[in-house]
Amino acid sequence: MSDPVVRNGSVVLTEDELNVLDTMLQSGDRAGFYLTYNAMTDSAEALLQAKIATFSGLVGGAAFAANRFLQEEYGVDGTEQPDRYPGIYYLSQLVARSAYNAIAASADPNGSGTGKISDDTFFQTAWWWCRPTAGSRSKRWSRTRTSASCRRAMTSRSRSIRSTSPNTACCTARC
Repeated sequence: MSDPVVRNGSVVLTEDELNVLDTMLQSGDRAGFYLTYNAMTDSAEALLQAKIATFSGLVGGAAFAANRFLQEEYGVDGTEQPDRYPGIYYLSQLVARSAYNAIAASADPNGSGTGKISDDTFFQTAWWWCRPTAGSRSKRWSRTRTSASCRRAMTSRSRSIRSTSPNTACCTARC
């Protein structure tokens, strides 16, 4: 075991810790990923995401309801309209993977971060890849970055959206 690396007064997440988080995501255990990251860093956003992933509490109930609406419209796994909706678990996995990528980038040995990203940064990782393509009536999903105006609108609405479900609100927002 090597000595811990300290940056900005905090211990940097180790490669082993990042591997544990990555392994959880590879096995589809989003809740375990969020709860483990919360235990490592005390991230409030990770705990919120864990509630959403497990449909726990009020925020989890809202996520469950939003997922139900998406599934009724597009099918449980996207098979009814595969070109329009890849399925809620696919999208939720992308949200978790996006958070992991930001965490890993922050802990990069050549960087200046520690692997503990801010709650706002964590929250924003759920938004960049998930938006409808051109036109507010479009129901095709794009894994491209949202426009600056869309990000500003989502940021200004984030307090009310966060009280419902960040994972699914991104997939229903019209920008």
